[in-house]
Amino acid sequence: MFCMIYINSHEPQEIINLLRNKTEICVKNFTPGDYIIGNNGIERKTINDFLSSLVQKRLFEQLTRLKVCYQNCLLIIEAFDLSHFSNTTSIYGAILKLMMDMNIKVIFSQTKEQSADILYILDRRIGNKVYNKELLNYQLKYKNRDRPLSQKQLLMLQAIPNVGVKRARLLLNKFGRIKDIFEADDKTILSVEGIGNKTIKNLRKMLETKT
Repeated sequence: MFCMIYINSHEPQEIINLLRNKTEICVKNFTPGDYIIGNNGIERKTINDFLSSLVQKRLFEQLTRLKVCYQNCLLIIEAFDLSHFSNTTSIYGAILKLMMDMNIKVIFSQTKEQSADILYILDRRIGNKVYNKELLNYQLKYKNRDRPLSQKQLLMLQAIPNVGVKRARLLLNKFGRIKDIFEADDKTILSVEGIGNKTIKNLRKMLETKT
């Protein structure tokens, strides 16, 4: 028995074709994530994508959104090769943070074919535990529409540069409402652990800049 694998339409056609030949798939636009299998949200990144999102400070924000939506989260890092890097401390530090602090499973592949194999095996594994596939697929198609208000508030704050998961939680714990955060004076905001002038500048910019 298999689940339906939902594949984001921006994923490589090669992976789509490989999976289409093995199991049921549905290609469509959705966010967050690149693949959905059961209650598992999956992000696939080549090593270059991974490093780029890490440098640009988008990695943890992207995977936080994934965790908000799905019970289990998996990151596939493709073409993983650090042989050309002299200092890999920050790279392994980021991977360990994902695994240990955010409870995101990380698996490595070398090619698109291997990534497709991982997704197929996961599909089989989950499918063996599912007895009502129609109900599961219905839940997949609609599960992202409703999120608790507290999670929506966290995501709103995390969209502000220099405000990650930890700072967003600290700000909401301190002020209670997003409105109160923006209306507070700088001194009060600075009293929150981990908040500096750069964060305040980004908060003000978000509030006051016209589009």
